[in-house]
Amino acid sequence: MNGTENKRVYLLPEEGNLYKTNLHSHSTISDGKFTPEELKKFYTEKGYHAIAYTDHRACVPHPELTDENFVALTGIERAFSFGTATTVHVCGISRDPAFTWEIPDEKNMDIGVINAAIREMNEKNFITTLNHPRWSALSAELMAAIQGTANMEVVNGYEMKQDGYGDASALYEMELRRGMKYGPLATDDNHRRKADGTPSYEYFCGFTVLKAKELTYDALIESLDTGAYYASTGPMIRNLWLEDKVLHIECSPVCAVYVHGRKFKYRAAAIHEQDDIEVLDINVESLCDHSDYLFINITNTRGEKAWAKPLWFE
Repeated sequence: MNGTENKRVYLLPEEGNLYKTNLHSHSTISDGKFTPEELKKFYTEKGYHAIAYTDHRACVPHPELTDENFVALTGIERAFSFGTATTVHVCGISRDPAFTWEIPDEKNMDIGVINAAIREMNEKNFITTLNHPRWSALSAELMAAIQGTANMEVVNGYEMKQDGYGDASALYEMELRRGMKYGPLATDDNHRRKADGTPSYEYFCGFTVLKAKELTYDALIESLDTGAYYASTGPMIRNLWLEDKVLHIECSPVCAVYVHGRKFKYRAAAIHEQDDIEVLDINVESLCDHSDYLFINITNTRGEKAWAKPLWFE
């Protein structure tokens, strides 16, 4: 563990507030069915504190929507065709709230062009995410070739509800074991509305909770940059730290806590029949001794899950 044995290492910061966010959304600026203002209304009614407006090919700031209770994050989504049956989509959240950018349609791109586009986004100061890998039909070979994104979606509401794919956590763990250091995000990728004018079923499915000092644009960006977040479809993680090879978690009631590493034979778990785990200390000595990272996920009896950003040992 290289010096972390005898000190407390926080997987979520000790101080700060928890802010519920949707980091992949579409409005009428591209192919979404609701205006940016309407999206703010729907999401704040559900307890969200921020939305990343990631419209296709258009990075449009919405400073008029930010107030003391809500932050509008500036973003964009780029889509690339790769062959006849695969597509690669990448979201970017700008560290500059005033950044604007419009780009043309992007089609029939090879992996070199795609990776160059990701580098361009990183150079333009975006936090980048590889989107909906199952919906995109990304093979293991193609995922191994994609370079430069900071995060990967383990949950995408559109791919879950529209196509019934479930979460992509198995693909995510495969990437971790391959050596990628993606952070896990859960998003909605919301587009549509019902006939009665209300949000369709891909809304309010997955969310990313950021732990930040305050509800401001810069503080939320800092949380993304420093890994102070987790992805969820329901459970909440309040505190999470490692000390003396014991993992401590405080969370909303769940029935199971799983801790994985690079080698499957070294793992730890606490599994109950009821949602009665709220505070837990779990020995992860074998993982600390035989893996270069820890990856924690929790679940409740309704099948809702949460995934913490992995702790990598230096």
